[in-house]
Amino acid sequence: MLCSINIDNQKFNFTNKNNTLGAIYIVRDPRNVITSLRNHLSLKSHEEALNIMIDINMWGGVRMGEIPHLLSSWDRNVNSWMLFPKNFILFKYEDLLDDTKNQIKRLIKYLQKFIKIELSEENINQIIKDTSFENLRNLEEEGYFLENVNKTKNIKFFQLGPQNDYIKFLNKEIQYKIEEKFENTMKKLKYL
Repeated sequence: MLCSINIDNQKFNFTNKNNTLGAIYIVRDPRNVITSLRNHLSLKSHEEALNIMIDINMWGGVRMGEIPHLLSSWDRNVNSWMLFPKNFILFKYEDLLDDTKNQIKRLIKYLQKFIKIELSEENINQIIKDTSFENLRNLEEEGYFLENVNKTKNIKFFQLGPQNDYIKFLNKEIQYKIEEKFENTMKKLKYL
């Protein structure tokens, strides 16, 4: 979450406009985030995952040797970053799937504000191939992706990807709870 945290009467900024050129934020429909979260954290139910998604005091990186960071709830996290004061760009995960090439071109245009970058159509096509769900899943299978938090259960990080559709996996009760809890932000992002 983009915020300041007070620890022992000392203020720590996660980041600010003085030490950050800009922010690139990828958001995903929370009705699909919940399935990924349940898998990633090896949770027993969607209800348990929803409790994490609505927890305004949710922290990450609290294991030994990691840097703690405040995640907060799905909507507070999204809205905090949407307030970033300069050079903010938002990508919707769904747009990255549906209109990959144009979203990559949007990213290139954004990055050109800060660095010299020119990519040919061939380069862009290679980026699409290299970052495809199938390729990333294969890299994980080969041991090149270590993000999974529960290595002992051999749960895949790249589980469903584009096949993660809340209509197939989520019961109506949980869906309605998500839509009610995050209604304003979901409307702002045109998820509702």
